Amino acid sequence: MKDQPWTDEKRAAQAARLQRALQHERDAISEIEKAVTALEKGPEVVLENVERAFDELFRKWEAGNGTPWAERSDTYMHLACMHAAGWDEVDYADVITLSGYGPSFGYSQEKWWAHYFPPPGRVERIADATGFGFRWVQYKTPEEYWDALKESIDAGTPVRGPYGEGVLFIGYRHADRPEDRQVRPLARVFVEPGSWWSWEQFVDWHKKHSDGGWHGAHTGRVETIPARESAVEVLRMMVQMATDDPRSHEARFEGVIWGLPGIAAYADDLADMSKSGAKEEDGGYFQGGWRGCHNICPQMSGRPAAATYLNRIAPLFEADTNRHILAAAEHYAKATDAWHEFDRQLSRALEESGHDHTEAWQDPAHRKAGAAAVRQAHDHEKAAIAEIGKALRAVTVVSVEGE
Repeated sequence: MKDQPWTDEKRAAQAARLQRALQHERDAISEIEKAVTALEKGPEVVLENVERAFDELFRKWEAGNGTPWAERSDTYMHLACMHAAGWDEVDYADVITLSGYGPSFGYSQEKWWAHYFPPPGRVERIADATGFGFRWVQYKTPEEYWDALKESIDAGTPVRGPYGEGVLFIGYRHADRPEDRQVRPLARVFVEPGSWWSWEQFVDWHKKHSDGGWHGAHTGRVETIPARESAVEVLRMMVQMATDDPRSHEARFEGVIWGLPGIAAYADDLADMSKSGAKEEDGGYFQGGWRGCHNICPQMSGRPAAATYLNRIAPLFEADTNRHILAAAEHYAKATDAWHEFDRQLSRALEESGHDHTEAWQDPAHRKAGAAAVRQAHDHEKAAIAEIGKALRAVTVVSVEGE
């Protein structure tokens, strides 16, 4: 029997079947290629929940729901770790005040980086108040750090790098050959969103820290202390950070002026127009207004945070103590307004309004107004510390009478 002649309809149907078969083969080949690539690169692990927590915090900050100016990157990263682990009720005001940054201030022309080094005891104070356990471990080589990083991320825990850029590692691409490995960093600055670091970049980052790579990670929930006890501990720390910062006793910070004296020294330098324009190596200060950025702005967000924290803890105490704590919060709120005025005269708010900040830093009127604002901030912060001192004395009296 002869084959039936091909009609146009049969030809179209056969062509469609062949096209589907061809696409099936192409899909199979693509899957094989992906599998081969994965075998060559090794597994890829990314903690997407941490990235979501990070992005959500950043969106709030951009929308004006966070704190003003430049939030401290290391505190921001700690908060992202906390939110990713389920500590959603904790916010920036809590973490930065508990850490000791809230009332602290460090000023130096040469050692502008000093205030980026965290106050001692911050991890313990955060753990006491919130139950968020955390520890730092040092790894001397990039290979040791890589192994610990992988283990932590495999367990669902991101890794915080040391203070510097405030980097948070949330993923890795493993390979047997080190040069083929990659790591996924998150950071507020210096890191492009969605980027991966090569092994070479990772090694270079590790080398930046001459004392070896510090690896910070959440260790689980720990036992908290009573809220009132934690609050008293923080109040004492706030007085210490403003009047006798423990970092002032470290040799590496020689020449840095800490606490309230640091704010006063900064105001005096601002008002001195002879310290403008010259190159730094010739003794000049404030070239281009840069000192208002790195040296000052990251420290400002501690002021509204301190006010918020004090208002939160005030109800834990009796009426007389409560009154002094609320008065201290009011002074920190007024100090915040003063720092806002400094910002308007000489810092980022000036740039955002379309003005040249370099010219402003060389302009006597702007500098005088900026210095006056800083002095006003100093006076309110000094008054806040005095009120906290009164609150602590009232707490002591109540404790003694209750014994």
